Amino acid sequence: MRASIVLTAIAFLLGTAAASHAAKLSSAAIYGSIAQRQAGCTIGNGGPTPVSVDAHIYDESGNIVPASSSCNGPVEAGFICQVFANIANGVAYACSVDIAGSAKFIRANLTLRDANEVPVRSIDLR
Repeated sequence: MRASIVLTAIAFLLGTAAASHAAKLSSAAIYGSIAQRQAGCTIGNGGPTPVSVDAHIYDESGNIVPASSSCNGPVEAGFICQVFANIANGVAYACSVDIAGSAKFIRANLTLRDANEVPVRSIDLR
């Protein structure tokens, strides 16, 4: 009985150790203005090695907004990746990035822009 408890505890710890090598950065939902037309989520890798990311833009209801670009793959060291989506006015948007590995060197930002690509509101992902 004691051996099975110990083995179960070890298996649990090993399982959580593997899961701890992933990170997530997310923004709060923001609303820019009635002029907002595009959301852009920018992910930068300031680290020394490539990092795989999976980024999505969400509407205020939690639905993934179809994007015209994607960051579903590695971001090379010293490079950025961007996800852009056309958005509606009157709705708040957020960005979320799943990172395979540490987020130590990853910085990300969500910016809402108007039809002339002028930023109307921006927020960092944490």
